[in-house]
Amino acid sequence: MILLERRPGLSMEEFVGYYDTHHASLGVRFAPNMLHYSRNGLRPVADVLEGGLREPEYDVITEVHFESREAFEENGGPMQNPAALAALIADEERLFDRDKKSRVIVQDHESDLPRDRATGGIL
Repeated sequence: MILLERRPGLSMEEFVGYYDTHHASLGVRFAPNMLHYSRNGLRPVADVLEGGLREPEYDVITEVHFESREAFEENGGPMQNPAALAALIADEERLFDRDKKSRVIVQDHESDLPRDRATGGIL
């Protein structure tokens, strides 16, 4: 996953529009072995425990899936081509605050939730 914040001065509408119509196509072009590619917009919501509304530190979490760790690592090769790298960086500078970009590998851990046998709802 990649945590991203939009460039200062860019409205949320401009950010989402450009990301969806232009930047995403670069990702698809330069990372051909992705299995899944989505952009998850982050919008503030009131905290049910503390109240109040706090702006998230990031505007989007980009989620990318690969068949394996090896496929993920191989994916970096095409992006290191000088022309591809220059195009990606130039486009990121137009869209993101690159100083705040953060890449992470996510390890899923699911909880088994106790269910009510009669209703199927969570206890």
